[in-house]
Amino acid sequence: MKILLFLLSCAFISNRIEASPMNEAQLANAAKLIRNVCQPKLKISDKLIENMHKGDFPENEKVMCYLECVLRMGQLMKNGKFDEKSALSQIPTLPPERQQPTRDSIKKCAEKGQNDDKCLAAFETAKCIYFDNPENYFLP
Repeated sequence: MKILLFLLSCAFISNRIEASPMNEAQLANAAKLIRNVCQPKLKISDKLIENMHKGDFPENEKVMCYLECVLRMGQLMKNGKFDEKSALSQIPTLPPERQQPTRDSIKKCAEKGQNDDKCLAAFETAKCIYFDNPENYFLP
C-alpha cells in the first residue's frame, strides 16, 4: 500500500509539474487513493461519504476530520488552514471542463477554511465547495 501511495503521489506530482490535465478516470483514481487512506484512519462509513456527495454534511467530528485528511492529502490544507494558493495552482491538473467552475468555487469558499479548528475549517470549505457547484464536487 505504501509503495502504491508513493507511486501515485509521484504520478500526481509529475502531472502537476507538467500542468497537464487529468482525465475523469485519473481524477477518480486519485480521489480513491486519498479516500483509501483517510476513510480507515477516521473509521467513517461509505454511507456517510456517499451522503456528502448528495449534499448531506453531518456536523460530527469524524466527518469533519475525514475532510481535513482529504484536503491535507490533496495539498489543499496547510498548517490547519485551507491553502487557496495551492488549490488554485492545482487547477491545471483537473479535466478542462472542471477547471473554471472549480476555480470559481475555490475563490468563493477559501475564507471558510480559515477557522482555528482545522477539522471545522476543512468541513466548512468542502461544504461550501459542494453547495457552490454540486455537479463538479469531486472530493473523495
